[in-house]
Amino acid sequence: MGCFNGIVTLKGCSVTETPGSIYSMNSLPGISLNAFESVANTEQKNYLGVWNAINERAEARIKNAIISHLATRYKIKRVQRTVDTSNIEQQAIAEENIFKGIVINNGYDWTNNYVKSPFQTIQIDRIRFYKDATITAANVTIQFFNYLTKEVLATKTLVVADLVTGWNEISINQTFTCSILGIGYNSFRIPSVEYDSNQLYSWWSESIYDVFGCNRCGWIKGFESSTTSKDGQLTWTEYIPGLQAV
Repeated sequence: MGCFNGIVTLKGCSVTETPGSIYSMNSLPGISLNAFESVANTEQKNYLGVWNAINERAEARIKNAIISHLATRYKIKRVQRTVDTSNIEQQAIAEENIFKGIVINNGYDWTNNYVKSPFQTIQIDRIRFYKDATITAANVTIQFFNYLTKEVLATKTLVVADLVTGWNEISINQTFTCSILGIGYNSFRIPSVEYDSNQLYSWWSESIYDVFGCNRCGWIKGFESSTTSKDGQLTWTEYIPGLQAV
């Protein structure tokens, strides 16, 4: 919003002139510095305080007008806090034939599906998938699902030939309203790396604590299924395999 600063200004004593101003308010008929001075309250003190307050309100109105207009065509993201699970020490793991991945818990524990306020959602901006140099799978289908009900909410299929060795970033930009979100894939023919979820506690738990006021809320863990799909018995694990999320 700073690009709008100084387009309209005041001219007079103690007012810094801004190059490129279109016009000054007190150049209009009937408007003077005395007029601004006369409406100043104890916080504003003088005409400068009044002018600053006018600018703050004008900036807020312009910002809301721009957002409202853009929202008619685009999805506007308003993220309160962001957690990125990258930059954690990792270790290699062998391929398995099970469904596993990362689970993000926005609820109170691992069994309750509390109804959330519509303002409390999980926004996945992007994920990263780790491609090991020895991978033999042709494709990897990543599922985003309700961890409690097993409902699939979204899928993303990756073509292994299109990936580079190491971490690959994939844009998701999707909002999920479930209390506990699972993001997983079948690890058959997919060796990878894993990292310790305990190193994430201080970031995620702090943001959830602000909302619910309890230190048991907010977890990011790994998970494993007892079968090759999400429909098996799901168990959270301390280590997160092959996936990162923002």
